Amino acid sequence: LQYVDARDIASFVLSGLAAEISGTYDVISASGHTTTSGLLEACVDATGSGAELVWIDEDRLAAAGAQPWTQLPCWVPQEGEFAGFLEADTAKAARAGLRCRPVEDTVRDTWEWMQRETLPTQREDRAVHGLPSEIEKELLSAGE
Repeated sequence: LQYVDARDIASFVLSGLAAEISGTYDVISASGHTTTSGLLEACVDATGSGAELVWIDEDRLAAAGAQPWTQLPCWVPQEGEFAGFLEADTAKAARAGLRCRPVEDTVRDTWEWMQRETLPTQREDRAVHGLPSEIEKELLSAGE
């Protein structure tokens, strides 16, 4: 899984300006910086939700009609049109000073921020993302 904390982007940009670097950089964490499991476990820990994480085989997800990325934001098939999607080469950015904090820090701090702020409501003119409940129920009941 590749992601980046906005604070890490800001630090990279400000340091880059001070060092007068230029060029194109993939400013995201290195492939393997964390995993989907690591991200979701950090979410459970930070929120204290006690959620049970259930892992579903990629073939079952596809057969149930789950849409990669939009319905399951951290899932993309390892083959086909999404192959290599979360495997950008970030070595140039790392050599130029990009440092990505641990996913646990980003999740914890984001959760704390969400508790303090009034979050915007879903816009009516935008699609609702996430796995439709009927697909989720089908996948979970098939595993019982």
